[in-house]
Amino acid sequence: WPGATMVGEREWRLVARTPGFDAWLIAWPAGGQVALHDHGTSAGAISVIEGELTETIPWRDDAGRLCLARRSLRAGATTGFAPGHVHDVTNESAGHALSLHVYSPPLTSMTRYEVTGNALVAGEVCWTADGSGEPAPERVHAASAERAVP
Repeated sequence: WPGATMVGEREWRLVARTPGFDAWLIAWPAGGQVALHDHGTSAGAISVIEGELTETIPWRDDAGRLCLARRSLRAGATTGFAPGHVHDVTNESAGHALSLHVYSPPLTSMTRYEVTGNALVAGEVCWTADGSGEPAPERVHAASAERAVP
């Protein structure tokens, strides 16, 4: 969209929707971030169109400690994930980034997570009733259950 690379905060636009998937363009200013979250029952893919994003994924090392693995996704990179995948995404560069996110089935919920000690703890669950927008806490379920991390 015009001005996508001029946003002051992370912004998104729905670009396609079918009964089987939805697709979103997300514009990332320098420092733009979405904290640890999942995409509910949706599988997804991220394709970086411009700039560079950093994905952080929780995992357990051989000693069972909770660690955060980071990987760079540069323009042209695409990565996919299964339902329940937990990650955060950040634009750590000095410039803007633009990415395409596709979810199937269409995105209707996101659970936010925090790392507490050696545990990944679920926080609020954000819902959208009809998939018409990125989930927002219009219905919030506060959870405090630990999440198993592979």
